[in-house]
Amino acid sequence: MALVPPVLTSIPSYYMYIAWLPYSICEQIDKYAHSFLWNGNQDKGVHLVGLYKIPRLRKVGGLGIRRAHESNTAMLGKLVWDIHCNSYKLWVCLLRHKFVNDKFFLDMPTTLGATIWNSIMKAKETLRNGFDYKLEDGSSSFWYAPWTKFGKLCEKVLYVDTHDVHLTIADVVQDDVGTRVFHKSPIEF
Repeated sequence: MALVPPVLTSIPSYYMYIAWLPYSICEQIDKYAHSFLWNGNQDKGVHLVGLYKIPRLRKVGGLGIRRAHESNTAMLGKLVWDIHCNSYKLWVCLLRHKFVNDKFFLDMPTTLGATIWNSIMKAKETLRNGFDYKLEDGSSSFWYAPWTKFGKLCEKVLYVDTHDVHLTIADVVQDDVGTRVFHKSPIEF
């Protein structure tokens, strides 16, 4: 039983980092892992562990073996995060230059491209409901900080009045709880 997590779950993980596996393939991977866990290399075996205990965390009595589809989504979610945060990794710069340009990545429609790009876009759409904006204190510039999905607001208007140059986000955005503003990197998993 101790070999199932490190062996069976690590073999497909290299491919899961760059490709969106169909759900049927993920189910087949899970089936092989469960079969090996229960039967080993025999044709018949006794189910020593209940099916519901396999994906549960070890600290609550499970085996901690993640489902393949969830692992695939999480691994591609890391790539979504890197592209969204506009990191300076070479592969991120390449994909952003080829597909994203100046658009807001999270609001981009699904576009077709290379296999890895198609996989990233599928993961982004799957994780889309989990994206949320993070709030901060509002001390950033209202006009010159990229705090909205539209980027810097100064680039969207013809000119900024000299009286408004020093406005902060807290000066403009308020709600019933108090001052709340959007943070630059709005994903929380």
